[in-house]
Amino acid sequence: MNTETVLQEFLPDLVAGLTPSLRDIEVRVIKGGDYPTEYQELRRLIYLEETQWLGADQLFDHNDAVGKHILLYNRDGQLMAATMVAPASSTDFSDQAGVEASFLTHSSYSSRSLVHPSFRRQGLLALVLYLAMRESYEAGFTRYVGFVEPGKIPGWKVLRYNRIDEAESRSEVGADGQTYLLHPIMGEIGESMLRAYLALPEDLKIWVQKHIYLPSLTRKILARVEGFYQLPFFQQVKSNSLQRYAYINSLTNKYQFVKWTTRILGRAVGMCEDTELRRHYAEHLRGEVNHEVWIENDLKYLGVDFDFVRDHQVPDLGVLNFMFVQEAMTASRQDPVTFLGVPLAIEAISGFLDQEFVTQLKANIKRWGYAEPTKACSFFASHVHTDGAVDGHWVGSLKILGPYLKHEKTMQMVEQIIDLVVDSLERAYLSYTVEGLH
Repeated sequence: MNTETVLQEFLPDLVAGLTPSLRDIEVRVIKGGDYPTEYQELRRLIYLEETQWLGADQLFDHNDAVGKHILLYNRDGQLMAATMVAPASSTDFSDQAGVEASFLTHSSYSSRSLVHPSFRRQGLLALVLYLAMRESYEAGFTRYVGFVEPGKIPGWKVLRYNRIDEAESRSEVGADGQTYLLHPIMGEIGESMLRAYLALPEDLKIWVQKHIYLPSLTRKILARVEGFYQLPFFQQVKSNSLQRYAYINSLTNKYQFVKWTTRILGRAVGMCEDTELRRHYAEHLRGEVNHEVWIENDLKYLGVDFDFVRDHQVPDLGVLNFMFVQEAMTASRQDPVTFLGVPLAIEAISGFLDQEFVTQLKANIKRWGYAEPTKACSFFASHVHTDGAVDGHWVGSLKILGPYLKHEKTMQMVEQIIDLVVDSLERAYLSYTVEGLH
């Protein structure tokens, strides 16, 4: 299974099963430089005719050229609202605000959020600000910066950003000859997504739930998985240079959490009031029975002291961190919806194993002197079928999660848990190879 398969084949079906939204909105994201006529006219209307803040030759600038523009259209093709985001380090913010470029490393730049006068008071400002923050989040940024006019303007009422005290304000002369002041501001992207979501009217919240959450979550999972397989461990499998000790390390540590999987899922079943969720976790539990036996058989064929692994070995820090995430979610928080982030992450990682990887792994094992490499990789080989198939575990988790993503807080909790799981496993796999330790 690959990225395009998920986005093109599975995602439309997943989204179609969600609660219908009352708003018919099309989102178009374009790169700077080639601006549709209606977008140029909207900027002219707002910044030249309505506010007279910008001259005709100032409607688009360098920051626009390096950014992405999010445009919202209605069913009749009318442009209702727009905004722009860019990597802050690529804009002129550092020069204008008098701050070091390093200050902007993890920041996006947000600017020019506007709503057509015919579509105001419908929550569209909050929506474009939300989409700007989510675009920034997906790009890997944690903060945003920008310049705003003083006072509690509409954008501040939505996002509640903070002025950057150590940065300089800037003065601009508008098309009307008036001088106006712009203050540098900064905000946290996660907080701002939540604030913007909370400012949405109910129909737009439903629209976000249906049209934004699952596609965004899928892109996040796929990006993390693709990054995971760039680790030295997997690259060495491909190049037939993986060392035996690295593979054994991975299996012995994997055994430490796999042997707990059915018990963790049993807890998940027990904490579910919702019938559908309980059924999902029960089915997942049945699919995990005896997976640790595969690892046991693999290790024994490789000549490992399995009694020690089973009875005495302490998991490495990455695996232990992952185990504690699962245990905390099921023992303390007991939230079966956000807990779905755990199987989403772990099964997605397994789900992108393919037969080519298994063949490459067998070549490494044979190079170590084992005549029957199939007997040493039954665990990895099994997950090509159980997690990576069309009805694999991680796609099943996406299907079940969609209808329960009914709030931005829930969405962000799931995203954070996915990051916790993948970060933990990356730490583990980095520790298995000498190259990963440097």
